[in-house]
Amino acid sequence: MADAVSSAGSAPRRGRPPSPRKRAAVLDAATAVFLREGFAGTGMDTVAAEAGVAKQTVYSHFGDKESLFKAVVHAARTAGRPGTEHPPSLGLTEASDLREALVAFGANHLSLTMSPRVAALRRLIIGELDRRPDLRAMWNEGGPAELTARLADEFAALDRAGRLEVPDAGRAADQLISLLSHEANMRSLYGVRELGPDERRDIADRAADMVLRAYRPVSVGGS
Repeated sequence: MADAVSSAGSAPRRGRPPSPRKRAAVLDAATAVFLREGFAGTGMDTVAAEAGVAKQTVYSHFGDKESLFKAVVHAARTAGRPGTEHPPSLGLTEASDLREALVAFGANHLSLTMSPRVAALRRLIIGELDRRPDLRAMWNEGGPAELTARLADEFAALDRAGRLEVPDAGRAADQLISLLSHEANMRSLYGVRELGPDERRDIADRAADMVLRAYRPVSVGGS
């Protein structure tokens, strides 16, 4: 019976289009239930009851629990992000002050990735990876991997322009994200303690300086 419901829920909905208000209610409820019950313990019945909608409404919007969880992670990551969801540039290549642009990128990145809701979801995934290793892929989809690729494109452009010397743009992007994330997680105990703006700025300052020292052009470094 559960399989029949899931299959029916995964099919395209006919008639009235899905309600944005109900979708938002389901996402809010699902976030609360996932954080309270864990991934394995979350049921679509519980999410529907908490959202005040029919279970079929949950399925019609999200199809299955995995898709719902991905949507919860995506919503948490993009909450409060200004402008378009995926701006065409991270602002590094156009910046006259590259250091300040790197710091601004880092501080903004931490404000999104270390928000209480995102940090709580990250801890949930870490706690369940032994049982559900596929949660790692759900977490990375459309998030860290996409950002790293876009950041690598910016480093490659800076290399072509001669503003930095970056032999491996992908590695440089990984290094910057790792510098930001590692120190933020250590200071906050993986988001248990929320970092303030000054702390986020300090972490971003240190990461920017390390990247610029590592990848400054040889002609500049040798002068």
